[in-house]
Amino acid sequence: MGELLFSVRGGARRRFGVRRVAWVAALAFTCALQLSRAHAATLEEGERLAENADFEAALAALNAAEEAGELERAAVLRLYKTRALVLFALQRPEALESDLKRLCALGMRGQDMPRAAPPAFRKEVDATCSRGGRPLQLRLEGRREGEGVVLTALTPPGQDTSWGESFRLWYRPQGEPGWQEHADRSLKVRLAETLSLQYYGAIVSKEANALVLSGTRQDPFTIPAVDKESDRTLLWVGLGVGGAVVLAAAIVAIVVLTRGSAGDTTQLSPPVILP
Repeated sequence: MGELLFSVRGGARRRFGVRRVAWVAALAFTCALQLSRAHAATLEEGERLAENADFEAALAALNAAEEAGELERAAVLRLYKTRALVLFALQRPEALESDLKRLCALGMRGQDMPRAAPPAFRKEVDATCSRGGRPLQLRLEGRREGEGVVLTALTPPGQDTSWGESFRLWYRPQGEPGWQEHADRSLKVRLAETLSLQYYGAIVSKEANALVLSGTRQDPFTIPAVDKESDRTLLWVGLGVGGAVVLAAAIVAIVVLTRGSAGDTTQLSPPVILP
């Protein structure tokens, strides 16, 4: 009886342990989901506070949104544009200069600022861009190599790296439902020649916010599959054309020889004397 009671209690404890693990996992997932929503809400809250001229609170919300990370490029542009306007209103030139340089590096100019931006702010943007360097650039290269595909992120020599940025590559082999992420500038994917590969990439900040994209999830680059059937078809077509050329040459040679023989026979014929 004692053994049976121990067994039942142990089973109860095990069941409670499973429930507890499941509950903790569900709680962690819920917290992560709420945190993700909070990040997006922080950016929206910062924009709302800026519109209401509550600049100090807006600045705090925008800084929190940047630190939270994982922002897409469109959200990054919204953040820097709004924060630059806030800093312009607060008359904080050093911080403003930093954000304006970032906007210039992302390819923005005065004409790209929000409609509500004052003319003096737009001029400040253009003046900063005229003093700065080129916008950030990213080019992706994909090629087949051996039994796979090599993806490489390329940037111009001397490009500004003061943001502590790194690279992200996303790829999806043919037949795979989801995208896979790689945190580096190069990657080799084992892939059969009969399969294609989609890919795109980004330069991201130290907070993992997307700064520059090359390709997108909606419009990725593609390395096509190798069409073996097409290669065989071209081989047979080539052989057929070659055979036809040889046959035509043989026919021409026969005709020439025949004509040559006919001319010799004419010359050897006896003369005909006409009355």
